[in-house]
Amino acid sequence: MNKRTIAIIAGCVCAAACPWAWSQNNLERFQRQLDTLQRDTRIEADESIPMDQRALIDYGAYIDALFIAFPKYDQDHIMQQYEGVVWGNVNLDGAQDFFIRGRYDNRIFSGDSRVGGEPDEENQIDRLYYRFDLQRFLASTNGTQLGGDVSVTAGRQLVNWANGLVLSQQIDGAVVDTSFGHAKAEFIAGRSYYNQTDIDPNRPNFVDNEDRVFYGALLSYQFNKHQPFLYFLSQQDENGDPVLTTGAVSTEFKYNSFYLGGGSTGNLTDHLLYTVEATYEGGNDLSGSTGSIGTQTNDSIQAFAADARLDYLFTDPHKTRWTEEFIAASGDSDRGVSNSNLGGNAPNTRDNGFNAFGLLNTGFAFDPAVSNVMILRSGITSFPFNSSPVFRKLQLGADWLLYSKFESGAPIDEPSHSGDWWLGTELDFSATWQMTSDLSLLVRYGIFFPGSALDSDSDPRNFVAVGVTYAF
Repeated sequence: MNKRTIAIIAGCVCAAACPWAWSQNNLERFQRQLDTLQRDTRIEADESIPMDQRALIDYGAYIDALFIAFPKYDQDHIMQQYEGVVWGNVNLDGAQDFFIRGRYDNRIFSGDSRVGGEPDEENQIDRLYYRFDLQRFLASTNGTQLGGDVSVTAGRQLVNWANGLVLSQQIDGAVVDTSFGHAKAEFIAGRSYYNQTDIDPNRPNFVDNEDRVFYGALLSYQFNKHQPFLYFLSQQDENGDPVLTTGAVSTEFKYNSFYLGGGSTGNLTDHLLYTVEATYEGGNDLSGSTGSIGTQTNDSIQAFAADARLDYLFTDPHKTRWTEEFIAASGDSDRGVSNSNLGGNAPNTRDNGFNAFGLLNTGFAFDPAVSNVMILRSGITSFPFNSSPVFRKLQLGADWLLYSKFESGAPIDEPSHSGDWWLGTELDFSATWQMTSDLSLLVRYGIFFPGSALDSDSDPRNFVAVGVTYAF
């Protein structure tokens, strides 16, 4: 069975920016927005393999164009991105799976030399893995039925750890999933895919050069409708010894962390679903610098974060879903910047600022890093015209988000007023329309109203994304 897919995606993102709009912190935030948008729209190979077929060969390609503009500053800032992607998948009996995906990226920035005015072209293989499933392999070769299973995925892959609070990144490594009865265990060991944006927006070459090692284990057990889990995840900074000299101050960069967490997923009722995750962060990092090389200290990290979500599934024919989510992450009042060694933790003090490598829904327009924040999100999605032959596959959604600091005197990932809690509010709207079997449309719009901790008199920030996908 062969299937070919070609997709064309076009997008536009606009934001009313304040003077720090194209600072390095905002570039790191902008990359999170791109990651979220691409995961919403990106075509992946279908891994649902019929067991009665000996082999499946699947391949396809798509291209996309993305245009981003930040007006209302000293001049317009525009980014154009053109991307071409090809992928191939070979699956044998659903037990052995080989997947490869290559991409060509071309980004052109204009309007601000701080983000580079030259085209940035790159060819890369961003997925390349082999997956082996022991249970399916034995069932397909000699009919053996196991009470448990072991599967191994090795290569370049996207790892979403637990609910995505501490890790959601591409890595070069291996993930081992085991199960026996109601018990499951997942193990991970690998290195971050180099061509990613680092969480420290001031480290030299942070935009597309991350080098961190991850390893850990996650244990879970299924109790009726609940699946509690515990995990340990370690992250070691292998970015070398970069030094940034600003005037008379030289800063080295190092951030080693581990996360000890737990939570649960499941059903409270037939229609009420939940996920909850809480984690403690430990480890050590270099403090902010007070002068020349050698003035920084190795300080311990003691921080925490949590994410809790409820989804209510209505029984109406429109498949309406109501969502409530709360995110909280600790901050550190003696940090100058929430997520960097430059202007980081004060020397010889404990670092209480939470920093991790996850990806949660923190809004389209504001999209703060999960560090020193409290976020309440209320949302709804529905297929309101499901009886219409034209619009029956049109899903509409809306989110309302409230933002506050966790600690009023601590920083977030953009300049804010110390001693003030209120960050602002945001409204997000979305539409996803499967117009035909081959053609779909995606629209995202968000507007953020800054609060008094930022600048209540500043203009709202707007985010618009439009995507069209054609597949055959």
